[in-house]
Amino acid sequence: MTNSKTFRLFISSTFNDFRREREILQTIVFPHAKEYCSQRGYTFQPIDLRWGVSNEAQLDQKTLELCLSEVRACKSHIHPNFLIMIGDRYGWIPLPYAIEEKEFETLLALIDSNEEKQLLKEWYKLDLNQLPASYILKERSGDYEEFEKWLVVETNIRTILQSVVNNSNLNAEQKRKYFLSATEAEVEEGIIPYIKPTKFQTEQLLSKDSTLQTVDTEHIFGFFRDIDKSTQIENKFIMDDYEEAQLFKERVANELMKNNILHVKTTQTDKESLEETYLKEFEARMIKFLESQVDAQKAKEADEKLTPLQIELQAQSYFAQTKRKDFLETEHLKELLESIQRYISDDTQQTLVIYGPSGRGKSSLMSKAIQEAEESLQKKVLYRFVGATPNSSSSQEILISMFDELGIDVRMKKEKEKQESDKEDESFEDFSYRINGELINLEEDITIFIDAVDQLQNHDQFLWIPSKLPHTLKIIISALEDEKYKDDSRYFATLKTKTETIHEIEEFSEPKQLLTALLKKEDRTLQEDQEAYFLKQFQSSPSPLYVSIAVQEIKNWKSYDYTEGSTPKEDGVEQNLKQTQQGIIKEFVENLHTVYHHNKEFVNKVLGYLYASRDGLSESELLQLISADESFIQKMAPETWHENPTKELPMVHWSRLHTQLKPFLSSKTVDSEELMYLFHREFEDVIAKLPNQIEEHEAVIKANQGLITNNQD
Repeated sequence: MTNSKTFRLFISSTFNDFRREREILQTIVFPHAKEYCSQRGYTFQPIDLRWGVSNEAQLDQKTLELCLSEVRACKSHIHPNFLIMIGDRYGWIPLPYAIEEKEFETLLALIDSNEEKQLLKEWYKLDLNQLPASYILKERSGDYEEFEKWLVVETNIRTILQSVVNNSNLNAEQKRKYFLSATEAEVEEGIIPYIKPTKFQTEQLLSKDSTLQTVDTEHIFGFFRDIDKSTQIENKFIMDDYEEAQLFKERVANELMKNNILHVKTTQTDKESLEETYLKEFEARMIKFLESQVDAQKAKEADEKLTPLQIELQAQSYFAQTKRKDFLETEHLKELLESIQRYISDDTQQTLVIYGPSGRGKSSLMSKAIQEAEESLQKKVLYRFVGATPNSSSSQEILISMFDELGIDVRMKKEKEKQESDKEDESFEDFSYRINGELINLEEDITIFIDAVDQLQNHDQFLWIPSKLPHTLKIIISALEDEKYKDDSRYFATLKTKTETIHEIEEFSEPKQLLTALLKKEDRTLQEDQEAYFLKQFQSSPSPLYVSIAVQEIKNWKSYDYTEGSTPKEDGVEQNLKQTQQGIIKEFVENLHTVYHHNKEFVNKVLGYLYASRDGLSESELLQLISADESFIQKMAPETWHENPTKELPMVHWSRLHTQLKPFLSSKTVDSEELMYLFHREFEDVIAKLPNQIEEHEAVIKANQGLITNNQD
């Protein structure tokens, strides 16, 4: 987690029976919380995926996974990050998306009815690309895109599965997924002590902060509502799962702190409404809880106040970790790492430069080399990734920050000196010569890494680099050399005049290993013919970037899908990959709306706004900009089925799209807010050529002007 000051609160509950509570949250509580946070230097972003859920959001049968993904994202932010509301309905029980091969076939053998067997085999297909091999629930298509028609089939399949599971020898853990509601699944992921820690909680949260096991529930609010069952009218608020809802309520209440629980009793007045006097207390308690949580976080940060330098170092460290998480040590990269280690230890008195074209993995290599240097060297290791933070975009900022780390102030003339001198401010050239002298005079053993100087916002002749480094100092720099980006390659051309110690990152030669590793993280693999097709396409663009982009498409391939030019398979879909980095990026963007059912205009807006922003956009900023277009929101969220009281973009649209864009976005913290930006120049090039980009630029300017006017006070 970065130094973000964003509260990201996930709202979990059944939907239709909590419509009035959600309305109060959206129109009164959350606007108050946003204002309260803003005045104290924070951002408040509620995540309510039940508002405006479209049919398209559910066609791929991954609705539950989308919700759990958002819960995990919220849990990775500061508290409070989870709110649970439970009434007298246990809620929707989704069909398992994947059932392991042996388990599915065991259940199938226990079913007597051929008709029931046929229904299961029609909707669950064996996918050998799933790890372990599993039967996967098919996407809804054709007539079954219509929700009412699908609901009949879904209910039938659920009944069959639950019945046969009850009569099987599966253990309790295996059985549970067939009876688990979406709301309880969210609670398992959202309340760490509930039942037992999940894989995500164990690996991503508790491994970094074991105290969360005990303190997490101090920051979670539970709203529990009991309706007098004798007043029940029809089944909007009370259904056949009433008893399970009461047990669920009890299980959650046992985990939460009593001070963080509001338990109310009410009656039903007609088939659509409850007696609502409790809503005032609900509103007041929610506001009080959120204010107290913000105040507690503010007090905590005051006790742990970080200096600007500490914030910079934390952000650089976070960026380095993300860059090396998928690092694959090929034979060539191993040799380069060894060369860097030898350079650091030997008597060479020149700067070492690592170079290569776009997408070769220079930043990943630099990050791995930094890790090895920190672990094995007695020397002090300083590093900066250009553009990773607001204070790492110019040479001057980077050099001043690095000397601050050494306890040396190299800023330009102090105010007093300025007043005593009639001379103009120091030029960057003079500053560079002064830094050159400071570096020569360093006595401490120091190794400096600077990655991606081609992304500097200033032109740098590197006059600050001594032609002959002192024996105590080593400098390693990475730079771009790429025919497609001649302007950005000028930094390397300059560096070549400063040193003869240069190493090129060669073409990537281990696509199969990287592909396998990346797919394994998604519990996926490929069939031999699919893998052979990928390797053939890779030859035209041999870089780790190509593999990383391709994986985002390949991970969705089923084992029965076939590739371009091969023999079609039953139930399979033809899959193909473009042969260039920009080609495969363009294909990915097009598939967002043609394959994954995202609104095309929405995709273009999001990508266009990110491209138009210089430093990136926070999630809150992006959503405000999009919601400023009232006619677009009306198209995205027509109030045919669900009222949209805030007239904002329903979060479910953004959450679905963000899930697929996330691998291609980087983040940095600016003014304590986490900003998203496109992580590679190849993406920017593709998005710049998307249709209507001029209109999107004009739209973002208009939206900005409107937001400035609305918030001028």
